[in-house]
Amino acid sequence: GNYATDNNHQRCVDLLVDAGVKAELILGCVEVTAGLAQTAVDNASLSVSEQSSTKPNYLTQSLRYTPDSKQLLDEENDAVMMEWERPLMKLHAQIITSQVPSPNHNTNTNTNNNTSPRVLNVGFGLGIIDSILQTEHLPSLHVIIEAHPDVYQKMISDHWDTKPGVRIEFGKWQTVVPRLMKEGVVFDGIFFDTYGERYEDMKDFQASLVDLLVKPD
Repeated sequence: GNYATDNNHQRCVDLLVDAGVKAELILGCVEVTAGLAQTAVDNASLSVSEQSSTKPNYLTQSLRYTPDSKQLLDEENDAVMMEWERPLMKLHAQIITSQVPSPNHNTNTNTNNNTSPRVLNVGFGLGIIDSILQTEHLPSLHVIIEAHPDVYQKMISDHWDTKPGVRIEFGKWQTVVPRLMKEGVVFDGIFFDTYGERYEDMKDFQASLVDLLVKPD
């Protein structure tokens, strides 16, 4: 992906993204067929820290940003996030804010009086989509959930906690989301991109969308 991006081969980037999405969907189906979905049911009785993941020790690993800030790597040098994902993140940012008029559009709405989007991002990484949201979409509320302490410290050192509308929630989404729901916080758009979790975890998150997203008029 990085090589294709650096050499302006967008078609290759698109093919890689498509292949990755297809692989995730196929693997998810294989897990269900093999009976591994039972693991998710069993996990329901466990604490968040005991639940299974593809990298159980991810949150205790030391992460590092490359000198050019184009990659975030774990202790095994696996990429948590890479710069070549930016075009995809830009499209996601457009999609999750597409139902809200631009900040300069003087249109009354029952769901968001200042017409600026309220967004939730689960998993900061390199902060690609969050930077795009801040510069191009000007959210009135921008909640970021990040569970890894190294990434959280990077966010603080880069002053993300002082950016307009930003609210940082440090912790796992399994803990933070119920608290947001209890507060009655709702969003116009949500982006979910965690690391080291399973397909079943994403399905569990999707079950909470009905309470997190603004209800249509």
